[in-house]
Amino acid sequence: MNRHLIVIAAALLSLHATQPARAAEPVDLQKAIVGIWHEKDDEVVMEFLADGTMKVLPMGARQVLSGVYMPLKWSLGAGGKLKMEGLPGNEVPGNEVDQEWVVRVEGDAMTLLKGDRSQANFERLKELPASVKDFKPASLDVMIAAFDKGLMLKMASDGKEIHWAMLHAKNPVYPKNGTSTEYFQKMLLDKNFGFRPGAFGGPGFPAETPPGQLKAGNVAWMLLADAADAPPKLPLLLSRNVEAEKVSDLKGRIADTLADRPPFGGKGVVLILKDYSALIFAGKDLETKWETVLGELPAGEPDRKYLQP
Repeated sequence: MNRHLIVIAAALLSLHATQPARAAEPVDLQKAIVGIWHEKDDEVVMEFLADGTMKVLPMGARQVLSGVYMPLKWSLGAGGKLKMEGLPGNEVPGNEVDQEWVVRVEGDAMTLLKGDRSQANFERLKELPASVKDFKPASLDVMIAAFDKGLMLKMASDGKEIHWAMLHAKNPVYPKNGTSTEYFQKMLLDKNFGFRPGAFGGPGFPAETPPGQLKAGNVAWMLLADAADAPPKLPLLLSRNVEAEKVSDLKGRIADTLADRPPFGGKGVVLILKDYSALIFAGKDLETKWETVLGELPAGEPDRKYLQP
């Protein structure tokens, strides 16, 4: 199974999650699903063909693949469960991905449900939008690169959620010492934050088991210490593959500061700035210098450290 493709497809569907609503299931779902479907938030088009193949065409902000679509094959199981696989000859080994989307079709509306939380809503189109009509099938190299970018986008989204929880806590406290794991564990236990389990990880860092009992092996982020008065362009959260113990270590080429370890090794880095911006650097962007991204520290600014997991 081409899990790289399926991770991307899942990310495209998941980021606009809402509370699912009940929808009537047609008698012949196998026929009802065939056609072109446009996600209502204008992020993705999916075309299901009667021969069991499909196209996933990212749009807008989700267009991590430029000018190409993801070719998959699809099948329906009991209860309308949708199974997506890579086409023969295009199979890439990767991480196991739990895909349990359930399809509901009612007239020209389609809903994809995952568990009891995530939902993606689609409307039927008569033809492909002009913006994606000429897309070509993605090559293997392009799909792998897009898979990595999709994982970085997902981690950036989780990082912004962490930052939001820190900002909106009734009595936010930015730690000066300890570890990022200890602080994040407090976020899980302290009703002051009201934070959910499972959002502190990333590739190579599984969610905590049991939920709510966080260990360093579950945490993909380093956290800036004593950040209450930090300049807005300092990274509050930094993916663990960056070699940095303090802010002054962020100098020179970004590529030179990356270590061969999860979540992304030398492929890229995700950071959430104090001003709530989320930045992703990969590919040619890694030639950029940290000074270009973050600017020069103000005179007299303390050299804050990063709390390691």
